[in-house]
Amino acid sequence: MNLKKLQRITSQFNADHLLLKIGFLAMMVFSYFSYQSAIFAAQNVRTVVVPLNQAAKFWVSGDDADEKYIVNIGTYIADLFYATTAANIDQRFAKILTLVNSENYTDIKAYLKNKATIIKRYKRNAWSFRHLKTFINKKTHEITIMGGLTRWKNSGKEKERQTKLIIGYDINNANFSITKLESKEE
Repeated sequence: MNLKKLQRITSQFNADHLLLKIGFLAMMVFSYFSYQSAIFAAQNVRTVVVPLNQAAKFWVSGDDADEKYIVNIGTYIADLFYATTAANIDQRFAKILTLVNSENYTDIKAYLKNKATIIKRYKRNAWSFRHLKTFINKKTHEITIMGGLTRWKNSGKEKERQTKLIIGYDINNANFSITKLESKEE
């Protein structure tokens, strides 16, 4: 009787063991397909953004973005960079720094800090910026914003100077980041 009971327990154990193997294999196959679908979705997902203040929409996907998005973000950065006063310079530059790539953060922060020190020295001055043209080079990942920069003093407005802001950028996983910031007057 003990032999029959042992054979029954052994066969039950073997059946349970086989069932566990099949369950484990099914779980592994399901995990593999889930992984593949997540990779496919990450590579092919496209985020479409419709800004509240504009009729046009644009997209950002993986390491690429629509030119409208790049123009909008470049114009936003140029406005933060140029349209400043001594009172708002720190807040505007802090907003720029939130967009800066971590590898370039210290260099760009030092550049902005030097510019802020100069603007704060002349407290009664204000600057305004008039956007004229935007050029995008997707190969070198650069945005060139050209416009007119006007200095306002107590004695009045100075003549508008032509200037351009060169913004190096990177788009990684649909996140825009600044890699270079350079201002040139012409």
